[in-house]
Amino acid sequence: MRVPKHIGIIPDGNRRWAEANNMTREKGYECGIDPGLMLFQLCKEAGIKELTYYGFTADNTKRPTEQRKAFTDACISAVNILSNEEAELFVRRARMPKYVMNEMPKI
Repeated sequence: MRVPKHIGIIPDGNRRWAEANNMTREKGYECGIDPGLMLFQLCKEAGIKELTYYGFTADNTKRPTEQRKAFTDACISAVNILSNEEAELFVRRARMPKYVMNEMPKI
């Protein structure tokens, strides 16, 4: 079986999932971290060399403050966890809002 060298992922649906499971939208972002980390491990085991998560978009900055903070916290948490894994991280900071850059670990 041919294994791709690179996979790109756009996580979507955490808010809808949370609402369908009687949780707050904010809780959906937190719960979305584990499936992303599991996917990272599966890709690593399958020999996929590069995995790109497109996480923080301009649309995320337009959400209500509570959701934006929960999403930002989830992104930062994921980066912190992955920085302790066998992962090379590149966080594109060019158009990232200052409030996110201030919270993002230096990697």
